[in-house]
Amino acid sequence: MSDRKGLLRITGKGRKVREVPVNSETRKYLKEYLKVKPNSPYLFVSQKGGKMERSTILGHEDITTTQRYHRPKKEVEERAVENMYASL
Repeated sequence: MSDRKGLLRITGKGRKVREVPVNSETRKYLKEYLKVKPNSPYLFVSQKGGKMERSTILGHEDITTTQRYHRPKKEVEERAVENMYASL
């Protein structure tokens, strides 16, 4: 996680690496969580310490259902990108 750039690097399916913008408040909470989370290569772990499936994290069996609820309006998305670049 990069404080300066505000990006979280995520390794996903097929070991594809993505950088996701994360605001300062979320970074603060992630840092606190990382201090107490179980020793695991996964950010979010199950009760047994293994990886959590996307449906568990997001709350839906089918990811397209979650995407429908979490897809921001185009104007909100554009404003977020503009704000991100303005802060660099």
